[in-house]
Order: sequence, then C-alpha cells, then structure tokens
Amino acid sequence: MHGLRRRKTLTGSATAKLTSAEENLVREAAAAAGLTKSEWCRQVLLQAIHTGPETRLVLSELLALRVILLRLHLDLIEGQEPTKERLSELFSQADATKYSLADKRILAFRSEPVSGAARGNGMEAGQ
Repeated sequence: MHGLRRRKTLTGSATAKLTSAEENLVREAAAAAGLTKSEWCRQVLLQAIHTGPETRLVLSELLALRVILLRLHLDLIEGQEPTKERLSELFSQADATKYSLADKRILAFRSEPVSGAARGNGMEAGQ
C-alpha cells in the first residue's frame, strides 16, 4: 500500500455517507488500484478539485455530439430517416446526460490503468 511511503502528515478529514452499493464500488476501485479505501478516496477527491470546469464542459459537449452522431447513425442503419422531432429528442437526451457522461469518463480515466482505459468500445448502455 502507498501509505507506508507517505512523507506528509495528514491531519484533516472529509467524510461522506454511502449506500452499500456505493461502498462496494469504492472498495473495488481502491482494491483495483492497490490502495486502501481512504487513500483511493483522497486521490479521487484531490483529482476532482484539479479538473477545471473547462475540461468538463468541453468533454460533455463532445460526448453529447458523439451520442447524437451514434444514435443518428443507428437510426439510418435501421432505415429510419431523421426528422425534426427525432433530432429534437436526441438533442434533449444528449443535453440531459452530457455532464454525467463526462464525469463518468473523467473518473474512469483517473481510476483505470493506462492499458485498461482503452478496453471499452464506447458503446456502453445508455449512450
């Protein structure tokens, strides 16, 4: 564990209440990173602070465009012609989910080893 090599004395604390499912996710992510829950949470909290709002904004807009493009492409493959109503629906859906998608991507990027970051094909459910 990384705690044995720490040179700084940590005196502050931050706490959060989690559901059982959330705690399991945190425990699994920490174990996968080879860290204690506390060390992993500390890293994630500090990394979140260092993600500028500009990064989140740009990533969220790119992911929204990606979702729209992929869904339009799937519609065309299925023989559905784009309509104003369908485009409006896609825009609304993309706007409603773009920030959560960006946050998930940022967290996954920071949590995964570099070799694991490229595992997915980007076709996760809900996209």
